[in-house]
Amino acid sequence: MTDVQVQAHANRIHDDGFTVIEGAASPELVEGLVTTLERIEREHQLGPAKTSFEGFKTVRINNLLTYDDLFWEVPLHENVLPVVEHVLDRECLLSSFCSLVLGPGQEAQPIHEDTQLIPLPRPHIPITINAIWALSDFRDDNGATRIIPGSHKYDSSPEYGQDYAR
Repeated sequence: MTDVQVQAHANRIHDDGFTVIEGAASPELVEGLVTTLERIEREHQLGPAKTSFEGFKTVRINNLLTYDDLFWEVPLHENVLPVVEHVLDRECLLSSFCSLVLGPGQEAQPIHEDTQLIPLPRPHIPITINAIWALSDFRDDNGATRIIPGSHKYDSSPEYGQDYAR
């Protein structure tokens, strides 16, 4: 990815709160990730989560780096890491790395902010980035992630309350 492309994605994150990097990973890497996730799920007899927030029809695998070296390609990927570093900085910290496989009929999570428990008034500087790698289609019928462009800039002052999804 060129410096201009990295800057364009960083600008979209600043302006809209998200960006989409189409075709970031090769089809071979995507296929390898899918195959490896299926193998891990099978070998470790993993099943759906047990809470409504995590999804009764969603299989989650945490700490992916402990399962297979292939997963190291994800946080270090040449088309993703430069954007993350541009928005945060080069000393960013990987704090969570998991997979979610949403089964048929999985209800979407309620609109929420992953940093909502950090007591910083909004808007604030970027303190985290979630990089979602869509290894299959995001659809309404499988609980696809919903976005609210610009919601990261909503004011959290008392007169606006905590309703970020207005």
